[in-house]
Order: sequence, then C-alpha cells, then structure tokens
Amino acid sequence: MIQKKAFLFSLVLWPVLFADELPGPLQDLHRSIHDTEQHDHDRNSLVAERERALSVATSDEVRVEIWRAYNVEMGGRLANGQAMINAYQSGMQSHSMLEMTRELIRPRTALALSLGALGIFAAWHGTVLMKNMLSRWMRVPALAQKTSIKSWFGPRTEEKIALQDVVLEQQLQERMEQLTDVLKNRSSHQGNLRHFLFYGPSGVGKTMLGMAIAQQVGLDYIYFSAAKLELYSLKEGLKRLVHLCEYAQSSSKKLIIVLDEAEVLFGKREIMSDKTRKLLDTLLTYMGTETPHFMVIAITNKPAEFDTAALSRFGEKIRIGPPAFDERRKILLQYGKKYLTDMAHVMPDNRNPLQKMLSTRPVRLPLHGVPDALSEEFLDEILLKLDGFVGRDIADIMLAVQGAAYASKDRTVTRMMLSQAVDTKIAQKQAEKNGFAEQIG
Repeated sequence: MIQKKAFLFSLVLWPVLFADELPGPLQDLHRSIHDTEQHDHDRNSLVAERERALSVATSDEVRVEIWRAYNVEMGGRLANGQAMINAYQSGMQSHSMLEMTRELIRPRTALALSLGALGIFAAWHGTVLMKNMLSRWMRVPALAQKTSIKSWFGPRTEEKIALQDVVLEQQLQERMEQLTDVLKNRSSHQGNLRHFLFYGPSGVGKTMLGMAIAQQVGLDYIYFSAAKLELYSLKEGLKRLVHLCEYAQSSSKKLIIVLDEAEVLFGKREIMSDKTRKLLDTLLTYMGTETPHFMVIAITNKPAEFDTAALSRFGEKIRIGPPAFDERRKILLQYGKKYLTDMAHVMPDNRNPLQKMLSTRPVRLPLHGVPDALSEEFLDEILLKLDGFVGRDIADIMLAVQGAAYASKDRTVTRMMLSQAVDTKIAQKQAEKNGFAEQIG
C-alpha cells in the first residue's frame, strides 16, 4: 500500500511542473509588500508636515495641540502598519514554502521521485513474484517425510534403495521388473502413469518397494503417511494436500507419491469423519484422470476398508505377502550383514587423546564371533522357526542380537544370543496373535 501511494503521489506532481504561476498566494504576497511600502511613505510625509507646523507655531498651546493631533494620527497609522507587517511576514513564509515546493518539483527532481517510486513499486511486486516462484520450484511440500528431491529450504532424507534390495518371491519379483520397465517407457514417451496399490501384512517391504520402483524408473518420489493429515485442522490439511498435488502436477520432473497407511485416507465414506471425507474427495479429484506428471503408490495392510470409489482409481492392485523359506534366508543374510557382519569389520579407534577430545563423532567398536553365529547349518535351524515371519520381524531379531553382543563384556556374537532373540520374537508374535490376553490377564 505504501509503495502504491508513493507512486501515485509522484504522478500528482507532474501537472504542477507545467503551471506558469501560482496565482493566489503570490498575489497576496505582492499586495502585502506594496501596502507596506505605501505605509512607510505616508509616515515620512506626516513627520514632514508636523515639522512645518511646529516651525510656524506662535505659542506653546498651539505646539501642544499639533503634537496631540500628530500622535493620534500616528497611532492609527501604526496599527495599520503592524497589520501590514504581519501580512508581509506571513506572505514571506508562504513565499518560502512555495519556493521550496517549486524547487522540490523541478523536472529533474520530480523525474527522480517518479522513477524511485516506480522502482519501489516494481521491486515490491517483483519480490513477491520471485518468492512465489522459488517456493513453487524449490520448496518441497510440507507433507513430505522422505523424498529424493533436492531442497534449498531444509534437509530431506533420501534412502538409496535398489529394486534388487527388496526381497520378493520369484514370480512377484519378475512382475515388479516388468512394471518397472513399463513405467520407464511410459515416462520417456510422455504417457500417462497408472496408480498402484500395494497391500499385505505389515513389515513385508511394501514401502521400501514403492521407493525402490521410483528410483529404478528414475523418477523423484515423496513419501508421507496419511496418518500425518490427522495432525492438522481441516483447513491446514486441505492446504497441504492441495499444495502436494499441485506441486506434483507442475513439477518439471515426473513424481511418484508413496502414500503409507492409505486406509486412513481411502476408507469407506460411511464410517469416516467429515474432515477425512473432504480430504478424500480432494485427493480423488486429482487422481480421477491418469496424468503423465505423477502417480500414487498407496500402501496399506487393510485393503478391505477401502472405499469403492478409491479402489477404482488404482490401475494395479498387488498383494505383497510374507516371504517363503528361500526369501526368509535372503532377508536373514541381508540384515545379518547389515547389523552383524559389517559391525565385525568396524575399524578400531586409533585416534589420539586430543582427537578423541575434540571429536563429537562416536566410534563403534567391532563385534566378534559373527561367522560362527551365522553359519549356514545353524541358520537352517533358525529359519525353520521363522515361518510366517516378515522382513521387519527378522530385522528386529538381528538388532536384538547386535544389542546383546554390545551388552556383553567381549562384544562377541554367539548362537545362544541368536536363539534367544528368535524365541523372544516368537513369544511376542504369539502374544500379538492372542491379543495379549495372557499378559493382560
């Protein structure tokens, strides 16, 4: 508003430049000066007449009478003279202000003021425009919890995951490779991208698979959990959801939105709140027609709770089930390498005391006994107990073994630690299956 007022004020100054005179105030000043000069002339004439009368006066009485008449006349003229002086001073003040104004609005000065105001006006609106453009191009939507997009406004985490890192049954693995090839071709040929629905038990790698597909195809991805929308008010939730979808539609690079816990957002309308229903309607509007700009990979372990209209938006619905025996072996070796074998090759801390004091980076000490604990024959015994276990369960077992090894005096991994971790996990899963009835009872 201030910039607009300055700009308009500078335009108002221009008509004044073309005026030949400023008649009203200057004419008053001219009359005041003329009246003052006339007053001085009359006063001098009166003094001369008084002196002539005094010179011919014949008595003191006459002289006194002349002085009295002179004083009366001079008193009246002095009053008029003071009024003239006041008018003259006021006129001079007005004259000074007008001269200052005329100096202010000389062509060069007025042009500078106008250009300055125009510059402020343009800079203000240019800054707002640039801010919006930067926010649109460089700021990752606030809903993103993990993303491959580089951002200038805050760190974002990206997990490097190859499709081969996700352990799947052979038939499912081949299907994922085929779908990945199809997505690559559609993306490169500017074809429409189909939405995917991955469903199955928790912990089987559905989320990891979604991010791996994005990286395998060469697209950016944004991961967020639908449960996060429950943290916001309806207005704020809609704002963030619309921002995400608009960002996906206008992104220069094609985008995959990996939506975890999708049943929160895609549930049946008759049992959801008004807030969730409005969020669902908004998202379905953007997903209604396939687009070459983005696709959604929805992740859920409760597909039966999905709304019929929501299910119709997904061109591919794929079940990711618990791993079979061979896949469990691969997963066990994968997490055994990550949490145990790699820890056995951690370099010892050879830093000197000064380096240790100045450094804030903790150095892990290596583990011992890993090859014997993860021998092939012993793993076969363990795997027979893990029927129905998913990748997350096996990862928990390996983390428990790592924790037990670091809790021991010599940091040695033993078969006993692995057996105890497996038995503990089996007991926990049995309790979950029974609804924790024994523990609660």
